[in-house]
Order: sequence, then structure tokens, then C-alpha cells
Amino acid sequence: MEVHVNWKRLAGISALAVVAVLWIAGCPVKPPAKPVIVGADSTWTGSSAHFQVTTTSKGNWRAVMEWGDATDTTEDSYASGETADVYHVWTTAGDKTIKAMAILDATPSKASEWSDSKTVKVVLNNIPVIDLFQGPPVAVKDAPSFFEVKAHDADGDSMTVKIKFGDGKDTTSSFCTNPCSVDLSHVYSKVETIPAVATATDWKNASSAPDTVQVVVGTAGGVKWYWESTPDSSSLITSALLFWNGSDTVVCGANDDDGNYYEIACATGKTKHSASTHFGLSGDYTFNGHSAYCAATDHVIVGSDEGELYGLKATLGPGWYWPQRNSEDSLDYLEWGAPAISGSKIYVGHAGDSLSDSLFYLDDNGSQAARHTAYALHARFVDAPALDGSGNVYFGDDSGYLTKMDGTLTSPSWRIPLQLGHEIYSPVIGSDGTIYCASDTSQLFALNPTDGSPKWPSIQLNGDCPRVAVGPNNTLFVGTSLETFYAINGATGTIIWQKALGGGTAGLATTPIVATGGYVYVQDEDDVLYCINQADGTTIWSCDCTRYLPRSGSAPHRHHPRRLQLTDYNPNPTIGPNGDIYVIGADAVYCVAGYPEHVLDASAPWPKWQKTLWNTGQ
Repeated sequence: MEVHVNWKRLAGISALAVVAVLWIAGCPVKPPAKPVIVGADSTWTGSSAHFQVTTTSKGNWRAVMEWGDATDTTEDSYASGETADVYHVWTTAGDKTIKAMAILDATPSKASEWSDSKTVKVVLNNIPVIDLFQGPPVAVKDAPSFFEVKAHDADGDSMTVKIKFGDGKDTTSSFCTNPCSVDLSHVYSKVETIPAVATATDWKNASSAPDTVQVVVGTAGGVKWYWESTPDSSSLITSALLFWNGSDTVVCGANDDDGNYYEIACATGKTKHSASTHFGLSGDYTFNGHSAYCAATDHVIVGSDEGELYGLKATLGPGWYWPQRNSEDSLDYLEWGAPAISGSKIYVGHAGDSLSDSLFYLDDNGSQAARHTAYALHARFVDAPALDGSGNVYFGDDSGYLTKMDGTLTSPSWRIPLQLGHEIYSPVIGSDGTIYCASDTSQLFALNPTDGSPKWPSIQLNGDCPRVAVGPNNTLFVGTSLETFYAINGATGTIIWQKALGGGTAGLATTPIVATGGYVYVQDEDDVLYCINQADGTTIWSCDCTRYLPRSGSAPHRHHPRRLQLTDYNPNPTIGPNGDIYVIGADAVYCVAGYPEHVLDASAPWPKWQKTLWNTGQ
């Protein structure tokens, strides 16, 4: 096929193209028009002042700002006719002359003339100062972590507080008056160490210097929630009781400030139910006994300072009270101790005068309590009774005796003087039936259950040791008032290891908790919970619970006297079915994250105070 080309027409088109190129090359690129700047006529030092710049241009443009303080900035790119938002913070007071220039984004050498100058009066303002920024010692993954910020402003300005939590999320408080104290919470979803940054900003928009804390996010060893009955740091005064009330797993105890008995949901830390005593609606009387759960009747057994013993329903509704005085005038105000429970049988100490102090045996028949017998000790009952598998009852008193009785409380099977004139603390029972108990002279005893004879010579410990826990292989775990924690061979009395815990200020005044996986927990009098390796006494972690309170645990701690008697000893912690530990602290109840796979060791002969989660002492 033959192709014909019109050479004359092609030559004409080429000529036109050359002319067009030459015309474009000779046409200068125009700079943007003279910009206009508007904004505040005055501001404060430290505040971010806002201005707007406008211009027109052939293509995108940028604003170059001269701020009158030896600084200038180049701003973002804008299209022709768009308004540029620009900001500046002055650090010194005075009249500042500002102006703007516009440059083409593609050809920065093409610049407009300067805008008309604008004078801004900058007034001296003191920026806020952060005095304290505190995060949790350990943040627990998927649980709220609490942060505290304290700040002040020399001008007395109100402030907001903002925390950037380091995971792309932040929270800003509402305005608070000067000085400012703010508590904010956050939930971390990953195990990591991450920085959190706090700033305080006054109403003039002046911000403090940032403050940073490193947050260690883990799965155990941190407080998941804390509970107070009032905002004034009111905790519980009795050992923790844990059971299922039909809808929630709850941790329970008595509160001394308002007289109520509380159930707290283990999952949320929220109050589920509360109850007052029959004569205590006005707050004149309080529950004060260490409680237990009677599964046979679904009752919580707890004493009051009226002298009445209560069987509350599982949701703390009215059940029964005994001896059911008819009026306030007939109350005896005698104290009830911690019960031990076998089926519907209740064994509980009752404090009267030295000639009538008794151990009572009652039966919970569901609608009321029936008294069977009471044994007069002629001494003061100490701590709580313990029951063996045959229904025998063991208890100590303040005259130095340990007593064994059968379940009818008819007469003692044996009554052994261990240390005359001294307190014998509540016994526990080993897997082979050996009875272990301690005295207020730091002596630890092991007795044969048949006749009360020594299984091995008593051993002297470093400090007072209220009550032991018995772990696998009859290993005894006990802490002392002088902060020494022991593992002792229950068969021989040989010390396997001993460790000093704490900083020299708080004794180990509660019964340890033996968990599966080789862990044992113990709480000191400053509400520090220790997770210890059973094998060698190594501290795996410690949790200072008071540091999780917004007030930084500033309230005074409650150090109980070392005499135990019926109820005047430190409330004991417990452990939940999910491995979390519930610490009854001086200022609050704390849920400390444990290990879901490591719960109360059911194979241990006596793994906690009163042995079971229900505090049955059997």
C-alpha cells in the first residue's frame, strides 16, 4: 500500500508548535498576590495564637511567617484562594510585629511581597507546672489502669489535663480549679513497656512542659480494681470471704465505718449487696465477725457487736439472727469470732468475761439457728477453730492451752499446756492429721492429733507468727512480725528456707495463700502483696496496692495489735477461681491480678486462712 504525506501541512503545524513553545518560554511565572493576615490582636506568653492568611496564585502556595521574635516559619501548602491557618507561641511579653509572604509551592523563588504588618500585644502568662505524674507500678492488660496528675498555675488559672497513653489514644479532663488534681484511667490491650505523656493547659491555651512515665503493662502483679465504701478510704475490717451468690462471684466482709456487711463483685469491683444488723439501721451497731459461708443452707455466717450471730441469705437478705434478742435493752454486746462449719454445723467462739468465754455449737436449720452445746473455756478464745475430717474441733486460748474436742463439745479429748500464760493461735491441720499452731512468743508447734504430744520440738521463729498455711508435702509457710517468711518441713520442723521481705516497716501479719504452679502469696501490714516461689523463696513479683489509689496511699495504714483473740487481727486475703488475689487493705479492698491457671491449691492440706474459699475451717 502506498502512503502519501502532505509535507506542506506538516511543515505548517510544526511551525505553529515552535511559536507556541517560544511564547510560553517568554511568559514569566507570576508570584502570588500580596497576602492578607488576620487574627487576634493580643495573646499570652505560652499560648498558641491563631492567625489566618489568604492570597491568590497560579498554583499551590505556602505562607512564610515572620513572627517578630527572631523566628520565622514556612507553613503547609494551600490552593489559590484557600485560607491558611497558622499558629505561634511567644515566650516573651511585648508588642510583636508579624507579617506574611506567599511563595509558590512548585517555584519557591516566586514570592509575593510582604503583607501589611500586624501588631500583636503579648501579655505575660505563667504556664502551668506539673507537680506529679504517676502511673500504676504495673498496668494489667485489659483492665483499667489509673493515672494521677497534680498541677498548679502561678496565675491561679483553671486547667485541663491531657494524657497521651502511648498507644495512639489520649484522654483530656474537664477544667479543674487551681491547684489541679486529676485521676484518669486507661485500658491497655498489649503486654509492653510504653511511655505515657501528660500536659496541663490553662484556659488561656498555655501548656506545661510535658511529663513522661514509663508504663509496664503485664498480666499479673498489678491492681485491677480497688473498692472503698466511701470516698474517705473506708475498707473492710474482716477477712475476705469468697463464694458464688447465685449470679456473681463475690468477695465479702464487714465495714466498720457504716456498720454494713458488703458483697463486692469480683469481676467489676462494684458493690452488689449490703446488709445492716437488726438493731443497726441507725449505724449504731456493726458486723465485726470474720465470716464463713454455709453451703448447706446458702447462708453467710457473721457476728455483730450487738452480740447477735447472723445467718444472712446469699444475697445478704434477712435470714436469721441468734440468740434473737427482743430489744436493744436486752443485747449483751459480746463478741463473736470466726466460725468453722461442717455441713450445717457451726462452731464459733464467743467472748464474755473470763469465766464464761465459750465455744458454741449451733445448727443452721435454714430458718433459724439452734443451739446444741457450749463449752466454757475459763480463758479467752483466740482466733478461729479448726475441724478435722472426723468432726473434731481444735482451738487455742490465751492461757497457753491447745484443746481438742469431739463435735458434740461434751468434754475435751485432750487439753495440752503449750506455753502457760501466753496466747496459742488458731491451729491448722496437715495431710497426716498433724496439728500445727504458733504462740505469741514466736514458737511454732507440731502435735500428734491422738494425744497432743509433740511431733517435733517447737522451733523459735524470727518474730510473731499468727497462723501457718500448709502446702504440698506438708510444707509449712508462715510470715512473721519481723518480715521473715519461712518454708518449713512439716514432718521434721526443719527450715527449708527463710527470706526477709519488705523494707523494715511492716510485718507479715496474715496467713499465706498456697496456689498451684508453685506459687505462694503473702500480704504485709503496708498492703504489699508478694508472690513467692515455693521452692526457694524467690520473690517473683510484689504489688504495693496503696500506690494504685489516686491519693497515692497517703492515708495512714492500719497496723493491728499483735494479740489475736477473736477479731482484732489483720483481715486475711483470699484468692479467686480465676487466680486473682483479693487484699483487704487498710484503705481499700484490692483485686490484684494473678495467674488464671494458678488458683488455690486444692491438694494442699490447709492452703489459706480457714482453709477454703468459704472460710469453713474444715
